[in-house]
Amino acid sequence: MDLNVICMDDWMETRRPWYEKFLSATSDASGIRIVPFFVERPTDVPRLMSEHVFSLALIDAVLDEPWAPEFDLRWAVDAIANTAFILVSIQWNRVRHVNEIWKHPRCHGFIHWRDLESRGPEGFDYAVAHLAKIVCDISKTKNLDGGLEPNAPLSILHITDLQIGGFADETMNLEASNFAARIKEELNGAPPSFLAVTGDIAHTGKPLEYEGAKKWLNLVCRRLGFEDLIPCDRLLLCPGNHDVNLSLAAAARVRVASDPKSKKLKQILESKTVDAAVLPYALRPYQDFSNAVSNHELVDESSWVELRFRHLGIVFFGLQSLHLRADGPVERRLNPQSLERVKSRIQKSIEGLSSRPLVIGLVHHCPVDGSGDSAIDNPADVNAFLSGSSMRTGAFLYGHVHKARPRLIEDGDHRLLLVAASTPYMQSKSRDQDTLRGFNLYTFEREGHVVKSMTVKSFSLSSQRLFQEFEPKKYVLSGDGMFMGSVGS
Repeated sequence: MDLNVICMDDWMETRRPWYEKFLSATSDASGIRIVPFFVERPTDVPRLMSEHVFSLALIDAVLDEPWAPEFDLRWAVDAIANTAFILVSIQWNRVRHVNEIWKHPRCHGFIHWRDLESRGPEGFDYAVAHLAKIVCDISKTKNLDGGLEPNAPLSILHITDLQIGGFADETMNLEASNFAARIKEELNGAPPSFLAVTGDIAHTGKPLEYEGAKKWLNLVCRRLGFEDLIPCDRLLLCPGNHDVNLSLAAAARVRVASDPKSKKLKQILESKTVDAAVLPYALRPYQDFSNAVSNHELVDESSWVELRFRHLGIVFFGLQSLHLRADGPVERRLNPQSLERVKSRIQKSIEGLSSRPLVIGLVHHCPVDGSGDSAIDNPADVNAFLSGSSMRTGAFLYGHVHKARPRLIEDGDHRLLLVAASTPYMQSKSRDQDTLRGFNLYTFEREGHVVKSMTVKSFSLSSQRLFQEFEPKKYVLSGDGMFMGSVGS
């Protein structure tokens, strides 16, 4: 197998022979063919990251000598998004931010430059053995490009509102197998490129419900033919209101007081919030589950981005449309600061690219105006997020409404494709009378590294029979990163 490695060094012109020798020896030691890509200028990085998938980066820890000061170690780690990396240096005392970077979850080790220049087991051989072990470990994880050819279509399986734990699950395994068989039939035997789950994974946010969700996802991934089971980099998640553990949320209303007679501490449940700092723990079971099954770059506690698939012409982000309260129902609200951080992170990652990637967001509630409890309460913040920047969100995938619903809206200078999916398991009493259980499948046509169109198919289940709920709708992506009207609908 091949493993792409990006090498970043501000003295690459003189050091390149040493890197070539080092990586060639590591290929021989590991039995894995390492394909190196050498960065000589900072502007090379966004281009290479948008054209190739990298499993590892070698980064010179001191980058600000011939390069401009802003291109330092922190910039380099940012530029490679969620790619694993190893730091190389001869002057560790000059490394800025090293105490911060070595704690980074993607930092896999350090190599001293003197080892690369030396000969014998005390130096070079040791460095080769160290890197060979890391390369072998990384090669066991899923190959991010999935064997996709430059013009091969992408696909996303979109499910939502599983609410595992809220009903008897005797038929879940059988139906999961039927779903997987139909999806692979639609994709000519191939698994979908991504699995998107837009919230309400559990029914009441209990840890035991998430254990059931893990088992179900493992089964689905196995039936779909994913190379790896969970944890899976291609599993995209966001939480829903049912993922909030209300018992833990209620702990924020508990006041601890001392009984004057017994001198013992007692717990009093107040009607109002006593300690708001406790509230985030209401999502802890979901967060533990999410960390165990997926792996994305966290922007903050309410959002993530996935930039590793820029070479396929696509970027993802996920948002939490939940504002936690201890003394009332969960509010449907997006954090404006999270929106700005997501925008800034994605804009930074696509600067200098010759073509815009398709940017897709995941959220549980509809992110624009809606009726009843179907949409968020602060659409004005989303409108600000969508407009007035070089980063354009082309589509939002969402759930909550328990009904398949694709629609293209236009507001000012922005066009946005909104696609809701139904629920694969919730029974009729929890759905509108005119809705059926089901899921969505999206396929994308590409030319090279550019997405050209997205086709929406919705599958429904009735009397144990799967069928398409409506004719497929094809949306063409324009050069501005936004979709135009559907074709043939």
